[in-house]
Amino acid sequence: MRKLAWIDEHLGTLLLTEVTADVIRALATARRAEGSGVSTVNRYLALVRAILRRAAFDWDWIEKPPPVKLRPEPRGRTVWLQQDQAKALFAELPEHLRGPFVFSLATGLRMSNVIRLTWDQVHIQRGMLLFDGNDMKGGDPFAPALSDSALDVLRHQFGKHPRYVFTYKGRAMTRASNSAWYKAKRRAGMAHLRWHDLRHTWATWHVLAGTSLDVVQDLGGWKTRVMVRRYAHLQPGAHRAQARNVDGDLAGFMENFD
Repeated sequence: MRKLAWIDEHLGTLLLTEVTADVIRALATARRAEGSGVSTVNRYLALVRAILRRAAFDWDWIEKPPPVKLRPEPRGRTVWLQQDQAKALFAELPEHLRGPFVFSLATGLRMSNVIRLTWDQVHIQRGMLLFDGNDMKGGDPFAPALSDSALDVLRHQFGKHPRYVFTYKGRAMTRASNSAWYKAKRRAGMAHLRWHDLRHTWATWHVLAGTSLDVVQDLGGWKTRVMVRRYAHLQPGAHRAQARNVDGDLAGFMENFD
């Protein structure tokens, strides 16, 4: 496990009794110094806390676990593109990023699943992709349905590489958010945009078009409704029928208005 290996590099020479609150704070600082965000740091701290609690309460290796305080996490950031903004950014992108860009907007897939997409994961006739659990952030297999736009992008990529759908100079891509991406979004006046915001854009466009949150959750591969709730306020006229349930109780009020 990657997290355990990193923790072992920093704490592996210490006895459990030497892992104090100060040591844990230093561990969090070291993780932040490597570029991790608050949420990622908290995942590492939570793992350390779980190990220390097991050591104290289940295994009796230490008398009492030190306090592990998680950092306050900012509320989810949701930035999305209007259609004209997406077109303006597309016009600034180099050719090798245009396919991944449109495919991300058409599927809502995370960057890693787009740029590492292989032809054996593509099932054109069934209109779907099939990912093994090892390929997904949540660890579960995922078989998203594909829109006509997504299928068009795939057909455009036919014959360009025997294994990978999207490539750069004949080789597999490692990141889409590279220097070419940063230059393109600055030229388009969208320096604040992250590649992950294309996933937010996809979800937002769906909700604005009337796709239910349950369907968006399934199409996007979210395990729980929590992450999808950020788009709930965008549903056009959501629950309007239920909102009218009190109209009968208000009957006659309006005729008494001046």
